[in-house]
Amino acid sequence: MRVRHTLLAALAVAAVTVPLAAAAAPTPIPGQGHVQNLGWMPTSTTIIGTTGKALRLEAVKLSGFPVEYQAHVQNLGWLPWVDAGEQAGTTGKSLRMEAIRIRLVPTAAMFGSVEYRCHVQNLGWLAWTKDGGTCGTTGKSLRMEALQVRFVGATEPTPEPTATATPEPTVTATPTPTPTVTTPAPTGSTSIAVTADTGMGDSGAAVLSSIGSSDVALAAHLGDMAYQSGAGIEARWCDYVKARVSQPFQLVPGNHEAQNGDGLFSNYAACLPSRLGINGDYGRGQWWVDSGPVRYIGISPNIALPSGNRQYAAGSSERAWLDSVIQQGKAAGQWVIVGMHIPCLTVGIHGCERDKTLDGDLITQGVDLVVQGHDHNYSRSHQITQLAKVVDSDNNYAKGRGTVFAVVGNGGYKPREITGCPAMWAACSGTNSPGGSTTGWMRIDATGSTLTARLVTTSGPLTDTFTITR
Repeated sequence: MRVRHTLLAALAVAAVTVPLAAAAAPTPIPGQGHVQNLGWMPTSTTIIGTTGKALRLEAVKLSGFPVEYQAHVQNLGWLPWVDAGEQAGTTGKSLRMEAIRIRLVPTAAMFGSVEYRCHVQNLGWLAWTKDGGTCGTTGKSLRMEALQVRFVGATEPTPEPTATATPEPTVTATPTPTPTVTTPAPTGSTSIAVTADTGMGDSGAAVLSSIGSSDVALAAHLGDMAYQSGAGIEARWCDYVKARVSQPFQLVPGNHEAQNGDGLFSNYAACLPSRLGINGDYGRGQWWVDSGPVRYIGISPNIALPSGNRQYAAGSSERAWLDSVIQQGKAAGQWVIVGMHIPCLTVGIHGCERDKTLDGDLITQGVDLVVQGHDHNYSRSHQITQLAKVVDSDNNYAKGRGTVFAVVGNGGYKPREITGCPAMWAACSGTNSPGGSTTGWMRIDATGSTLTARLVTTSGPLTDTFTITR
């Protein structure tokens, strides 16, 4: 379901700023049920499972919407959350599903609700619940038999009545021509390396050496640096970087340089200072720099620095700063890239650990690419718009249609598994991927007309590249 562009910014803060009108007509969310004796049933937008047959629902798969869900199963309790298209529940074990929880992914959550109801043994259809609430029963040994799921989108605020004013006298004047505003075409070219979560081992050294031997103009590190504590660790890591990378090496902090205690970010920033004449506060991880046709913006949501913890929540001063810097770059015709440590859209184990409305705002503001770390794997979305709607999936994208999100946490330190690779993701790699995890960095090449990004690998089988064309 698509929310009109004029509503996107308003919906992100609707709960606090304006009352909403009555909800829009619900849209069914399709799904499949695995049913006792029948196996997987055909995909349905009405009833997932059966009623009136006394057959247990054993597993479900939901599709077509950016949802995640978890099943409560006989003898097993609550199983882990899974993404759209993946199985919740069990098959081949003759175990009943007893309850389910369903929620929208964070990017979608501010634009509506997912509602669902369950048909339960002896109880029939239960009342509708929504947004992660428990549907079904636990501790009663009652089987779920069927499920219905729907999305209800938020709607525009009800307009306030307009007072009738006394007409002013008509004054005839020569109209002033409206000046034509043309967005200037960006000039020049640039190349940027992006990495994160490097550590100080051989894998991180290989990633940094690969960046240093390339012809990129600058490198952007997205936090979690040494993964070690102790006196002088910041200087040791800076020396580790400088031995391999000669290009300007820009930093934003990760949680390990703040709340996790692996050195102080202020010391890292002092020994690897910005060499590019940035604007903003480098020591607090909030800055921007123009490099050829690119405006690169570094931010630090939910990083608990001694100087404070900026959340970039709706209505905050840091959100206002971010939106202003993005719009200035767009007005200059630049490609806009935003880099930070903690992601929200991710296939890694961390999930969303920062403000959930930020991704929706970045999409609304027209950011071209968002790069992040924190999860020790690589993932890259297709070009998406609100509700995680994929607007293009051929890796040849048109500027202005949506935003690409990437997690480039495969910089070398202790690769981790991924939870899956749903359809909105173009590429994913973790320790449980075919062929194992891939370490490396993202190379971004930009001219006035194209922005191309590709994964440069130092180990592992994954390849990935995409281009956005003006």
